[in-house]
Amino acid sequence: MTLQRLSMLLGLLCGLLVTEAIFYIRDDGAFPHVNFYVHDTFLGVRLKPHAKARIRFNQNPITRVRINASGYRGPDFPPRSDSEIIVVGDSQVFGLGVEESETFSARLAEYTGRSVINAGVPTYGPIEYSAVATDLIAERKPKTLIYTINFANDLFERDRPNRTRHAIWDGWAVRIETAPDYTIPFPGREWLYQKSHAFYALRRYLHSTPSIGRTGYPSEGTWRDIIDKSQVAKNPNPVFQSRHQTLDQIEGQLTNIEREINREIRDYHPNKEHSDRMLHLAKGSPGDIISELYGEESRDIEVTAKMIAQGMRFREETIQL
Repeated sequence: MTLQRLSMLLGLLCGLLVTEAIFYIRDDGAFPHVNFYVHDTFLGVRLKPHAKARIRFNQNPITRVRINASGYRGPDFPPRSDSEIIVVGDSQVFGLGVEESETFSARLAEYTGRSVINAGVPTYGPIEYSAVATDLIAERKPKTLIYTINFANDLFERDRPNRTRHAIWDGWAVRIETAPDYTIPFPGREWLYQKSHAFYALRRYLHSTPSIGRTGYPSEGTWRDIIDKSQVAKNPNPVFQSRHQTLDQIEGQLTNIEREINREIRDYHPNKEHSDRMLHLAKGSPGDIISELYGEESRDIEVTAKMIAQGMRFREETIQL
């Protein structure tokens, strides 16, 4: 290698290091979400044991997160005790956005004077809560188990395993629909995707397309997930049979109404692409829009609500015309 080429290589390396330092300082060493997931065949994801990170989730202050050898937040599990409490749940139990000492589990330990295990993992739902509870009960034999339900999304996820909702993309948990079909391994890829603030900024820039028209994913579920028609249909009670027929009628009516409204709006508006996007927004619900590289729980409710309201106004104004 000639001296000129060596000088160019060193200059490029210094430039990359300076760029990384600038973005690290800008972010204060924090990422906006958990980015140390690993794949799990049954649970969909697990937290990487011994991982450490600084996280700035939404508008919360920067918090420090550490994962123990068992793959849960906090220090390594203490010896089993007869009075131990285990708490299972999702990001609420995990304490996304708060320090370890501010989590529900930590406060409960202070209040009761008992050992409390924080077994909350972001992205998990009732199916995963039950699996974690079963394993930890067999292993730890606690006196008390707290099974935490998040009514913001758990009702939609009760019959949707996490492995059908999320995939791992270089340590990030993303909606199954947004994950790449494959990735190309190369030396340093893990550090680049999980540790480099400059590379993260570049990825955000390249993927920062407008959210409008990209609301909702099938894996998130709909109101139909809350109503288990199959169980209602199997119940011999005439009341349940009548309810099953009513649900079928409602679904049919909604489908017909939706089809008719969409047809009228598209016929009225010459800009089909615009009307389709606005109709898609109007059918959304707060939480549908995913941001921060589509990471689960990284949702801007305020922006989502504004965009859905915009879509609803579009529908209402057009229908009145």
